[in-house]
Amino acid sequence: MEAIPVNIKDFCYAVLIDTAGVITYETPVTIPGLMEIKLEMKTEESKLSGDGKTRVIINTEGDLTLEATLNSFPMKDRAALLGRTYDPIKGTLLTKEGDTSVWVAAGFKIENQDGTDAFNWLYKGKFSQPSKSYKQKEEGKVTFPNPTLKGTFIADDDGEKAIVMDEAEGSAPPENFLSAVYKIVAA
Repeated sequence: MEAIPVNIKDFCYAVLIDTAGVITYETPVTIPGLMEIKLEMKTEESKLSGDGKTRVIINTEGDLTLEATLNSFPMKDRAALLGRTYDPIKGTLLTKEGDTSVWVAAGFKIENQDGTDAFNWLYKGKFSQPSKSYKQKEEGKVTFPNPTLKGTFIADDDGEKAIVMDEAEGSAPPENFLSAVYKIVAA
């Protein structure tokens, strides 16, 4: 029986560092409370017609969009991802003109019904400021303002966009797969 995803967890990001063309990543930081992940690859279908019929179809892939809905988006993580200034002593997050999102990798874990796991890393992307909406209690009912982080990921300098490692499809992933950005090393 095919492994069926039943849960997601362990959303994390790692800031990408480019030192004179050498790409490395900082240690991944987990944002707890992952509720939903949506991945969408932009694709373009081009058709060449002639003699009254389609003669050639070419599909090309573009950017990869990631949407992650979380319980909350802590200020320290907003500062790290969006280029803001965070003061943990005062509990303030300063947004300034010219703040710029940083390049990051993003990862998460999918738990399958058969007890196996699948792990994902997207290698190079930037997140944008999520919109905010708050509601009053209505007759004792609370509506939680769960933020959805939206990021766009592109191919890195190696031409790679993402990797998925699924225990149900192959061998067990390396221990602590999400503790560092996983890249396949050429032999």
